[in-house]
Amino acid sequence: ALTITMPALQDGAYFKFIFKTKLAANGTVVFNSATNTAGDFGGAIIEQTVHATDGAAAAVVSAAATNDIITLSDDISYLECVCDGSTWFWTGHLIVDAPEKIAFSS
Repeated sequence: ALTITMPALQDGAYFKFIFKTKLAANGTVVFNSATNTAGDFGGAIIEQTVHATDGAAAAVVSAAATNDIITLSDDISYLECVCDGSTWFWTGHLIVDAPEKIAFSS
């Protein structure tokens, strides 16, 4: 498992995370906010199923003002986040073996 704690909220702060290898079989990447305050994370991340004959894709969206943790448990292409001073807004693209490999939580 890899845990990344984001720095304190700061207007204009920006990060892009590019993952060049697939996670190990039971691997996870967890992003935490520095303050562990619900509402620090928002946004939507695209989750696309590998080998889906219909090109299945879905957006996993953070519920408003409730999340400060993101857990990823499958292959990750990239994640980006930008801060407006009160929230980290996330976007990105994950290639997954099965749906629901992304979880926003608090």
